[in-house]
Amino acid sequence: MTVSDIADIFEIRTQFFPPDALKQFKIPAPQCGNCPNFGRIWACPPFADAELKKYQIKSAKIIAVKFRPLCTNLSAKQYTDSVRKVFDPILLNLEKRAPRSLALLAGTCICPHAADCPRAKNLPCPTPEKMRPSPEALGYDIPAIARQMGLEILWQKDNTPPEHFTLIYFLASKACFL
Repeated sequence: MTVSDIADIFEIRTQFFPPDALKQFKIPAPQCGNCPNFGRIWACPPFADAELKKYQIKSAKIIAVKFRPLCTNLSAKQYTDSVRKVFDPILLNLEKRAPRSLALLAGTCICPHAADCPRAKNLPCPTPEKMRPSPEALGYDIPAIARQMGLEILWQKDNTPPEHFTLIYFLASKACFL
């Protein structure tokens, strides 16, 4: 099954948030403590101080990907993971091609090792070149950023997919890091 069998990607928006504009969307502490991935996946908090320092950004190009689910028998994670398998490599490629940039991916890690991430055993990430935290994991208020871009984040309810999903990616310039 391909992504086009699962989702209709119908809108991609970008918006540059200049230096310090992201500050208004930063939550003092990410709301991740109750998530089952907290402390179990390398892309999720808590982060070591050195990691947090690496991800303190001041400005970024935000990329929003909107898509409609085309079937009703999948979970929200299955829909979003299928679209991310297309867009995550694109963002990582943009990061490589844009000197001094850093991609933050939409959602938690989706590598093949995520279900049994070695972090739970205090072992290193097997794919550190692909591992990126999400903007949410770093404390950014994604629904507020989406509203700033004229978008709405919808959520799956009672195993019924919403009218559309929205994935939010950051492409940050390392020149604009703290």
